[in-house]
Amino acid sequence: MRPSEAERTIVEVERVRRDTRHAMNPIWYPNIVFGLFFAGTAIIALLGASGRATGVYWTLGGLLANLLVVSHYARAERALGVQSPVVDASTVIVIALIVGVVFANVLTTGDANAFAPLYVGAAAALAMGVVLRDRVELAAGAAIAVIATAVAVFSPPDPGIWGNFGLGVALVAAGLVGRERA
Repeated sequence: MRPSEAERTIVEVERVRRDTRHAMNPIWYPNIVFGLFFAGTAIIALLGASGRATGVYWTLGGLLANLLVVSHYARAERALGVQSPVVDASTVIVIALIVGVVFANVLTTGDANAFAPLYVGAAAALAMGVVLRDRVELAAGAAIAVIATAVAVFSPPDPGIWGNFGLGVALVAAGLVGRERA
């Protein structure tokens, strides 16, 4: 085998690995679903919904969003004829995200309660981007960090609305860009 043929083979193997990784982890879909969920959170807050209505939205909307994402991953795996392990790096990141957001909400008050969870989300998106070797997810993590910083620095009225809306827009944008690449 000539060096040029060997080089082309290595490039092709890397392309197949990358394509398989993206097919197994269609991160674009959860980005859109959760982006819409967080944009919905901002809308609920803008409408001045009660704490009970917000709780119902988070419970039912959160369950629906998770159900949509899990079923999408299951369909993608069936279509590929594979099954990913129950606990992998992505699962660990999602668990850390949930725990981190809960702690960020419990340990902060005031405006910090609006931007601290965003930093946790940014860290999770960056970690997911590294694990999946996905530049779009890395960009989403950076965008979420910028949004969190903007909310922290500018301290707008209703920072939670701005944070959730910004998070929603960043995730939907990443999802749409990622979908185009899929």
